[in-house]
Amino acid sequence: MFDDRGDDEVTFYARLLPGSAAPITVEPNPDRVVVFLSGRLIADTKNALTVYEAGHRPVQYIPRTDVRMDFLVRGKSPVDSDAVNYDAATPSGVSTNVAWSFEDRHPVIQELRGYVAFRSELVDLRELPALKSKSGSSVRT
Repeated sequence: MFDDRGDDEVTFYARLLPGSAAPITVEPNPDRVVVFLSGRLIADTKNALTVYEAGHRPVQYIPRTDVRMDFLVRGKSPVDSDAVNYDAATPSGVSTNVAWSFEDRHPVIQELRGYVAFRSELVDLRELPALKSKSGSSVRT
């Protein structure tokens, strides 16, 4: 891991994203989340946040400290977007808009500031379940 912070820093909440009628729900993910791009490990964390929004698949947000930001380059972002998009250089060329983050202090998405999300159709994102101890409690790997 690139960072190891406690689980108590983030709690469950529901908010409305800008321009969305459906609330989002954010929960700490108890699993280890790893992200590969063209076979290279570019993110590895035990501190991901899972964001649920009606009508969309859950999205994993990974602390920036657990992302290999040296593989990402700031890309073009839509003018009306609150997100910053990132491109990534790969052996076969440039993958555009492979990731995004919310870097401004918008009050609704402030909890996601400092986190990066990846487009699941462009990367290999895996959730590795936490191991269970003999007592049945989760053991973080």
